[in-house]
Amino acid sequence: MIIEIENCEKTFKKNFRTIHALKGVSFRVVKNKILGILGPNGAGKTTLLKIITGIIQPGMNSGKILIFNKKPGEFEKQRLGFLPENPEFFKNITAYELLEFSLKITGTGFSKDRIVEVLEKVGLEGERNERVKTFSKGMRQRMGIAQAIIHSPELLILDEPMSGLDPLGRRMVIDLIRDYHRKGKTILFSTHDLDDIEALCTDVMVLNHGEILLEKSLRELRAHGTYKIEVEGKAEGEHEKGKQVFAVTDGGELWAKLEEIRRTGMQLIKVQSGIGEQLESYYKEGRAK
Repeated sequence: MIIEIENCEKTFKKNFRTIHALKGVSFRVVKNKILGILGPNGAGKTTLLKIITGIIQPGMNSGKILIFNKKPGEFEKQRLGFLPENPEFFKNITAYELLEFSLKITGTGFSKDRIVEVLEKVGLEGERNERVKTFSKGMRQRMGIAQAIIHSPELLILDEPMSGLDPLGRRMVIDLIRDYHRKGKTILFSTHDLDDIEALCTDVMVLNHGEILLEKSLRELRAHGTYKIEVEGKAEGEHEKGKQVFAVTDGGELWAKLEEIRRTGMQLIKVQSGIGEQLESYYKEGRAK
């Protein structure tokens, strides 16, 4: 088991008020899963991720919280990589020096080849000798991802990894997460974007007001979803040509409909699994509380 959390509580004091950031959160994550944590601002996503990393302490009444079968902060640091929501660095350090420092503090040793490899992976190989203070928001985000993966951690935690990135940067993050998953790693990331969940995750959690509203695998969601197929053309038995939308309820029916579309020469525009609609309903429910 990579993560095992039972009845995690966390409260903060703000302006003489008690804020319940997490309310009895319980879940487990096994090896080689990609868990996407979805929720609006203030849902408790960042608090939960910081408790897992050991940056902040859970509430006094929290139950069991184990990471690699140890309490947060007690496991070997090189097993974890973390991208905070707003990464900040020493401003006068260069990109190369930052990754060199990151390698040293994780105890994995210095490797020039690894630093160059990671800078290329995040698209900053041309800025290796530039000082971080000159970087744009998107470049700092890339740098934050680089320091999170430089030591090849077993567990990668990314808090809003797409923030501030252009389309090429988003593609870089998607490719990186998929590559890590292929290598048997475990990834947690928080997001506001339903498309990121469907494109990347094996599992999803919807969190709001400190509570888990939904925790399921993408396989389960697809099994209960309705596929929507949008086409341009004329279906069998139809006389009029135009844009049409078909709804099917299982994978077998989906493939049969796609074969019909191919056979009749209709133009396939897009296929939607319906997962986004399911997640959005939970998301809206949480916002309305």
